[in-house]
Amino acid sequence: MINQPHGQTEISVSGRILQVSYFGQFNLEGIASGLSKQRKVIESFNGEPFAVLIDDKNIQGGTPEAYQALEEFNQWVNSQYMVAKAMLFKSNLQLKILDSLVDSRKDQNIKTFSDRKEALRWLNSELTKATNSTHHA
Repeated sequence: MINQPHGQTEISVSGRILQVSYFGQFNLEGIASGLSKQRKVIESFNGEPFAVLIDDKNIQGGTPEAYQALEEFNQWVNSQYMVAKAMLFKSNLQLKILDSLVDSRKDQNIKTFSDRKEALRWLNSELTKATNSTHHA
């Protein structure tokens, strides 16, 4: 029997920045649905540099299976051309849990922010750097 999805993911795209907001408590079915949508967006970038803004201010956590799915997704993301990831958090505890359960994040250019505008500014500057370096190579 398949469980009902728990947790909600909202996704938007602005240029080459994928913005993802998580709400609630996630189980495997809930996270898998959101990760599938994110994968489609990342694939639509066709190997071009992109950045990600993750808003975890309204997340309440997840099941071990949800964190395992997140780990597998991040391993795949690491094979794509993601130049930077900005994270918005309410709690340092959430960040510590995420870091301990999603090991593949260590290989990513990640910064945490409390302000969305600051995060977007940083992502845009990282994207500009990556784009300029690829055009001059």
